Amino acid sequence: MSGEAAAIGIGAVHCLLPRQRTPVAELPEFATLGYEETQFVRASGIRSVGVFPDAPASEWAVRAGRALLIDAADQPDVMVLVAPRAPDVLLGSDAGRVQADGKLTPEFWFTVDGLGCAGSSAAWGLAQDLLLAGRDRRSVLIVHTSRPAGADR
Repeated sequence: MSGEAAAIGIGAVHCLLPRQRTPVAELPEFATLGYEETQFVRASGIRSVGVFPDAPASEWAVRAGRALLIDAADQPDVMVLVAPRAPDVLLGSDAGRVQADGKLTPEFWFTVDGLGCAGSSAAWGLAQDLLLAGRDRRSVLIVHTSRPAGADR
């Protein structure tokens, strides 16, 4: 590596947020809470939450990735999916689905999984390392999607 510092930064960010809002007290899980949990929820000050129509989490990652890349001149060289806490299928490849359904053509794609809240931080670090390691790489697409895992988790 020469004495030149590589310029790495964030090129664009796109957030796909639900338009539909549901009062917290109307969520199916709310009825299963005990007294103390119900009081905690009521005291939190959160009155409603965004809810996407029912669809696999990877579908929302596809939509967000497509929207982000709509004005991009090139496809990303790498795609990293930060896995949702509740995968769409057991032993499937959500990253493969996002890559295929999003019509993305990165040289490789993979999933960062099992890290919980730290998954996105790991993806940012890996993206930087991949850009530094491959001087011909110009961009890494990081997609993350999640939805509530449900009362059983």
